[in-house]
Amino acid sequence: MNTFKDRAIKITDQLMPDLEELALKIHANPEIGLEEEKACAWQVVLLKKYGFEVETPYAGFDTAYRAVYKGRKAGPKIAMLAEYDALPEIGHGCGHNLIATQMEKLGAVVKRTHGEYTPGSSDMGDVSYRCPAVQSTFDINSGRGAIAHTREFTQCAGSPEGIQAARRVICGFVMTAAELMSNPTYLKEIKHEFENMTR
Repeated sequence: MNTFKDRAIKITDQLMPDLEELALKIHANPEIGLEEEKACAWQVVLLKKYGFEVETPYAGFDTAYRAVYKGRKAGPKIAMLAEYDALPEIGHGCGHNLIATQMEKLGAVVKRTHGEYTPGSSDMGDVSYRCPAVQSTFDINSGRGAIAHTREFTQCAGSPEGIQAARRVICGFVMTAAELMSNPTYLKEIKHEFENMTR
């Protein structure tokens, strides 16, 4: 796994200039929900650059997309779910500019490291009620005490610290995806636990 881990980190670092550019463009051009035309278009361009088949509009939404690549062999489908809307009058006070770019790079890194498998991408919605899901929570404000949904948090979402935090999350998600694709027992245990959860 160390060889894979080193390779994944190297690829993530190679893609970081694209990540930073996209995150800052989305941050500088906040668009509220269902109006994220620029953010969606920029992500689609990058996904196509990375070799994904992209469908947009998607699911009846002009600012939604679905990006997939088909692997060479069967395996689990891993979805990377992005949000990229901003808050009215505040901007990216949720850090969705970072979440969107994390999922872009995560998909690209997983494709380059485990390209024989077939993951996909969609929008989070209520997917965690239908299948096992992981959602990241990460510190982008370096101890400044900024609270989500504020102008202070918006500043953090466009900061170098925010970009570096996004990089760490990408690496963590890549390792998780690799484990799911390469360890059928682990995947089976997760599915079993999910199916036996009480809601």
